[in-house]
Order: sequence, then structure tokens, then C-alpha cells
Amino acid sequence: MTETADVVVIGGGILGAAVAYELGRRGAGRVVVLEAEAGLNRHSTGRAGSYFIPMYDSDAFAALAQESLAFLREPPDGFAEGHLLGREGAVIATVQPDTAALQAEIAKAESLGIPVRAMDGAEIRAMVPIARVELITGAAFYPGAGEIVAAALAGGFARGAAQSGARFATGRRWTGLRRRGDAVAGVTTSAGDIACGHVVNAAGAWCGEVGRAAHALPIRFEVTRRHMIAVALPPAHRGQVWPFFRCPSIPLYFKPEGGELVASPMDQGEDEPGDCATDAALVDRTAAALRAHTTIPVAEVARAWAGHRVFAGSHLPVIGPDPLLRGFHWAAGLGGAGIMAAPAVGRIVADGIGGMPATSPAALASLPDRSAPRPG
Repeated sequence: MTETADVVVIGGGILGAAVAYELGRRGAGRVVVLEAEAGLNRHSTGRAGSYFIPMYDSDAFAALAQESLAFLREPPDGFAEGHLLGREGAVIATVQPDTAALQAEIAKAESLGIPVRAMDGAEIRAMVPIARVELITGAAFYPGAGEIVAAALAGGFARGAAQSGARFATGRRWTGLRRRGDAVAGVTTSAGDIACGHVVNAAGAWCGEVGRAAHALPIRFEVTRRHMIAVALPPAHRGQVWPFFRCPSIPLYFKPEGGELVASPMDQGEDEPGDCATDAALVDRTAAALRAHTTIPVAEVARAWAGHRVFAGSHLPVIGPDPLLRGFHWAAGLGGAGIMAAPAVGRIVADGIGGMPATSPAALASLPDRSAPRPG
């Protein structure tokens, strides 16, 4: 006997959970979230850096961040214990010859109404006591940036969705789409078919595969791998709180976290969907960058891991209803912004399922291109 639902969400990461949560708040009917793993957040969500930076990559990503900010600062009552967003700020630094790009970023942030100010080396050293600033030629400070408690945010979405009636089917893999003409009729899974009128592609690194198999709008996605390491902080710095520090010119970012320094070489090597493995050479490169650009005597790496970041070919997020396949909706291509943008993405996708017109700048910038030719 075929199971029935109103909406099937493919992917139980933070974006899938955010969509299910917003659908529940709207009383959208029976929602099933398919997650191939035995538990939630085993891939990108559970391996990300989890920091809110209001000026991120493009106007569309900046708009998504701004639209998520109110939720992150003041979530609904009972959503999570404790806060979701810190107030540490972020320092975005540069070295020659990238100073002009930083100045352009500051001007763009100011034009968007994002609080930001330029800072010099002495200010960086005062804010980030381990940073070596001899080579830095400029920096921007974003006072509205801060650490996101990703586990609390993802858990709040999943818990709230379940309380509204959504069912998280872990260990159940999506295997195909059933169509009726140019509309969604249901999905096939590793545990039987589900008839439904709406499908949400929140499949993370597998979003391109899902889109192609569904014969939705042909969008090229790039799956990239990003490494992170953790090293012990010296006793003098344990318990200190300072801003997130990022310098794309090096490239390197780092932040203090629970007595450790968490860092990344900001790598973006191409990869395939799957369990993201680490590369020893990149781990060593990150440790070497910390030795060169901080005062921390890195003797050994305590932990190392890698996670996927997924970009559309345009490097714009892909959010909203598909123009070719009625009932098919995208929540994909968020790159490294999926966690901080999740509140906005959930609202935009749920609005699209409910037939509400897109009005926000982020939604209008993110909708799949309706002028694209039909495949084949």
C-alpha cells in the first residue's frame, strides 16, 4: 500500500529541518523528511564552522543572512535552551594586493546597511590576541557577527517540526521521483513509495543528483571539500573570547572554541558526494598557516575533519519552486552559508509551497531561472 503525504523533504540536514519546521508552523499537512543516514546532520551541517557573518559572498547571501538575523537573535519561545547567536564579532583581514577588494566589501556592506568599520593592525591585535598582524594591510570589523550554536539551531528545527507532526524517516533513502505530466506525483524510496504533491530538494551534496533524476531545471552544482582542524590553546588563552578571524589572502580562518583553536585553510577542492575524508597534506598546511600567522606554538593537531560545501555554477543560492516541474522545490547551493541562512531558507521554501509570491530580496535573487530552456 502506497504511503501518502502532502510534502516530502529530501534531506534531514539543517535546511530540510528548517523547511519542515516552517511548514509545521503553517499547518501545511503531512510532512515526511527522508534522511538516508541513521541520524540527522551527519554530513555538511555537522561539520561546518557555524559562524554568522552578515556580509557573505554576494548580495543574495547577504540578504539571506539579514533575513535570518532576527530569528537567530530571538527565536520563538521554547525553540532552544540558551542563545543561538553570540556577539563576538568578526575580523575580515587582507594583505596586499587584495586591499582594494576589502575596501569594496566595506563599501558594499555600508550600502546594505550592515554595521561595519575599518580597523588597523593595533586594533586587530587588541581584539585577537594571538594574531600576527605584521603582513596585514587592512581589515573590516563586523560587530553583528557571532558564533552560531549549530546543534541547538538544527535540533530546534527538527524538534519543532516533529512537534507539529512532521515525521523524520531516518535510514530511508530517496530513490526516484514519480511524475504526472509536468507535476510531482510522489517519490520512490528504499522503503516503499510515498504519494505527495510537493517535494523539497534539500539533499545537500546530493542535490544535483536529485534534480537530474527528477528532470527538474538542469542546474550545474559544484561539490567542494573544506578542511578544519582543532589544536589546543595555551592555558593563558583558554576561556578567552575574541572575534572570528578570517583572511582570504592567506588563506586562513580561526576561532576559539572550548579550550581549542578551530581553523581552516579555506580550501575548496572539487569532490564527490559521500562521506567527506580528510587530506593529510591540507591538515599539515593548516597547521603551518597557524604557526606562521598566530603566536600559538602548534605542536600537534588534536582533531581534523572535512565537510562539503555545495555551490550552483552561478554561485547563487537556489531556493524556491522549480519552473519546469510543478510541486518540486529547491533548497540547495548554499555553499558555506547554509546554517546561518537556514531560518530564511525555511520561510522562503514554505511560502513557495503555500503559493505565496516571493517578495524578499533573497527570495527574488534565489529563485531558479524561469528563462532556462527545458532539458532534452
